[in-house]
Amino acid sequence: MVEGRVMGSIIWQVGTPLLKDMLGYENEEDDKVVQSTYILKGGAMRPKNVADAVVFLASEDSQFVTGHGLVVDGGYRG
Repeated sequence: MVEGRVMGSIIWQVGTPLLKDMLGYENEEDDKVVQSTYILKGGAMRPKNVADAVVFLASEDSQFVTGHGLVVDGGYRG
């Protein structure tokens, strides 16, 4: 029997310096206002949040998850 799992992660904006430059954020206050308006979790998503989701998908903890796209967006409500 061949075993295979196909999964992916669907990622929203991750708070990095590149994203801040692209969106034209001048300071941390701009970041807080945008994130509290559009993200239910109330804060900017960080690279570690994405890494944690991908590690879960690659682990045995997700052994019965297959054919799924895990949305990692902090509850985006745009």
